Amino acid sequence: MTAETKSIVMVVDRHDSALGIAAHNRAKVDSRIIVLAAMDYPSPRKFIRRLEEQPLDLVLFTWRFVAWELMILVAVSRRLNSLEGRPLIAVLIPDHLGTLPSTKTKEGKLLEAVDYFLVTSLRLAGIYSNIYPSKFRGVLHDLPSDDLIQSVRPSETDFHDRQGFTWIGNSQWGHNMGLVDHKGYRKVVLPIASELRNVPFTMIDSADKVTSHQTVLTQLSQSRFLVQASRDEGTGLPLLEAMGVGTIPITTSVGIAEEVLPNDLKFLIVGRSPEEFLACYSRLETMDLVSLSARLQVAYTDYLEEIKHETMYFPAERSFRTIEAPMTSKLMVKMKWVFRYFRHGSCKKVRRNFNSSREGGQYSPHS
Repeated sequence: MTAETKSIVMVVDRHDSALGIAAHNRAKVDSRIIVLAAMDYPSPRKFIRRLEEQPLDLVLFTWRFVAWELMILVAVSRRLNSLEGRPLIAVLIPDHLGTLPSTKTKEGKLLEAVDYFLVTSLRLAGIYSNIYPSKFRGVLHDLPSDDLIQSVRPSETDFHDRQGFTWIGNSQWGHNMGLVDHKGYRKVVLPIASELRNVPFTMIDSADKVTSHQTVLTQLSQSRFLVQASRDEGTGLPLLEAMGVGTIPITTSVGIAEEVLPNDLKFLIVGRSPEEFLACYSRLETMDLVSLSARLQVAYTDYLEEIKHETMYFPAERSFRTIEAPMTSKLMVKMKWVFRYFRHGSCKKVRRNFNSSREGGQYSPHS
C-alpha cells in the first residue's frame, strides 16, 4: 500500500470468526483498513450501499464466495463496478476448498471475474500460482490476536504446572461437501486420547458449541501440547497461537507448519497417524520442555515480525466482475443473505463489542 491509498475494505463473514479475527488484526497494523462483516447486512444491496459511503482503493473479500454471490446479481454487480474511487476487487484464499471437485468450477469463475487474488500460506501459493498464474499476486498470512496471546501467556516457571493435550477444531468440518473426518478427529485425535487415557486431553470442538477466543487461548496456555491432525489447512491458526503461548504443537504438514517451525523444530511435523503422533510425544517426554517452549515463542515472534507488514494492494487491470448464473442461483443468494442475517442475529451484540474493542469474540477455526 502506498501513501496515496485512501482506504481498504476487508470483507469477512462475521467479526468474531477466524476470518474476522485475522482481518481485525491486520486493521490494528494499518489504520487504513476497514473490516466489514457480510452477515451484518440482510441483503446484497444494503451491503453495497455501505461500500458506497466512501472512496476506496481496494475491496478484499477474505470470505471469498460472498464476492461470487454479489457478482451473479446483475444490479449489484453494476454498483460494485461503479464504486467511488474505482477500487480494485480482490479475494483472499484462506483454505483448500477451491481444489475440491464440488467447488472448483465456482472458484474458477470467481477468479476470472476478480482483479487479482492472494493466499494465506506458501503451500497454497504453490498450488494456486500454477493454476491461475495471471491473477495470483502473493501471500497475505493470517495474523493472530497477539495482544490476547500476550495477556494469557504463562511465565516459564509455570510450564511445569501445565497438563496434557488440547485439540481445537470442528469435527464436522466439510461434512456437507462430502469430506469425511477432514480434521482427523476420529482417525487421529480420539485414538491418541484413548491410548493416553491417563493424560488430560481437552477437546474444543466448535461442532458442539462455540467457545470464546479468550477461553480457547487460556486453555491452550494451560496445556503442554497441541494436536493438529488435519488433512489440510489454509493457516492452522491454533498452531500459531500455541507457539505464541509456548504450548508445544504436534502437527501434520499442513498450512503454515513448514513456514513457522524452524529447521531444528521440524520433528514436530509428523505423518497423519496416531502412531506417528505418539512417537513424537514419546520423544518429547525425554526433552527439556521448558527450553523447547521458550524456543517456540521466539520462533513465533520472529514469524510475526516477518508477516506483519505484508502488502495486500497491487496495481492490476480491472476485470469484468460479472458472473453468469441461473435465476435459481440468484434467488438462492438473496434468501441466503436473509437467512444468515437472522440466524446470526443473536450474536450481533458480541460482534458490535468485538468491532469496537477488536479483541475477544468467538473463535471459529477455518481450514
